[in-house]
Amino acid sequence: MEMMPFTINNEKNSMKYLLLFLMILATVILIPNAFAQEQINIPSWIKNSAEWWASDQIPDSAFLQGIEYLINEGIMVIPSTETSESSESQEVPAWIKNVAGWWATDAISEVEFVNGIQYLIKHGIIIVGDNSSCVSDLSETFGDSSDIIQDVCDLHESSVYTELIPYVKSSNLNSLGFLGPEFSEIKPPNTYRIFMVGGSTMVGSGGSSDDTTIPGILQKMFDSDNSNLKKIEVINAGFSGANHVTEYNLIKQKLVTFSPDLVIVYDGWNSLRMDYSVEGMAMYWQDMCELGKENNFDTIISLQPIAGFGNKKLTQQEYVNSLTGEDHNGDQFIA
Repeated sequence: MEMMPFTINNEKNSMKYLLLFLMILATVILIPNAFAQEQINIPSWIKNSAEWWASDQIPDSAFLQGIEYLINEGIMVIPSTETSESSESQEVPAWIKNVAGWWATDAISEVEFVNGIQYLIKHGIIIVGDNSSCVSDLSETFGDSSDIIQDVCDLHESSVYTELIPYVKSSNLNSLGFLGPEFSEIKPPNTYRIFMVGGSTMVGSGGSSDDTTIPGILQKMFDSDNSNLKKIEVINAGFSGANHVTEYNLIKQKLVTFSPDLVIVYDGWNSLRMDYSVEGMAMYWQDMCELGKENNFDTIISLQPIAGFGNKKLTQQEYVNSLTGEDHNGDQFIA
């Protein structure tokens, strides 16, 4: 009978320690989960991309760039991870790809997938941070070492990235249907009038303004030359998709009515893509020159330098373009 209080006290102490242990265990379990829920945000549709990646329907680069973009834009949120080293090979371990596939099919939890993404960030395969877009863009364009580009981006204080030459979506056509400022139908006295004819290259496709087209640049050069005795007028008569046939018709039916002194034709690419014969193109160019003689203007035919059609040593990008260039029938230019 005398041992009973001691036994009861032992049971009470055991129960107290058990409750304390359970409380600590619950804290350990719940706090990290709450932290993870607060710090992890992965849109459900990313599972589709993960499944495509795991089954090789999209390349590593596309998936990684997509994840990198989502993290940097705040669309996908994961716990912060410090980058301890950079990856020299930029190869993704096979286990991470497997993990992505298992997560996509709900075979494992989101935590394992996040661990894989954190591994890629830690080893520099996925780059996140304030200037990661700068690093990614410059690396893709120039291909320099990541350390050099990182230094350039770190020194660049602006966080706003804009196009060096902004793209213009609409054309500035004057009342006569030509690109650029208005000009008189009747050529003014003491004026030397030049029409420049060609396709989208002459139009200035993707340029920032009329001043950045070939005719616009030439006009500025003449305007800055005070030695000219006459006013030199350069008019952009280019239009997208133009070839030697449509250009000849433009000169014959319209340009001759504006009293040109010189017509410069920049030709080649569109005619080549339409599979016209060289002999046929040469005949039209000859006819353009004949129009000039008949209407008292000079004619210059200038052929576009096309990658692969000459002895020029090509850059890597030019070499790729020369191998991938196709005509309108889908046939390769250079076999």
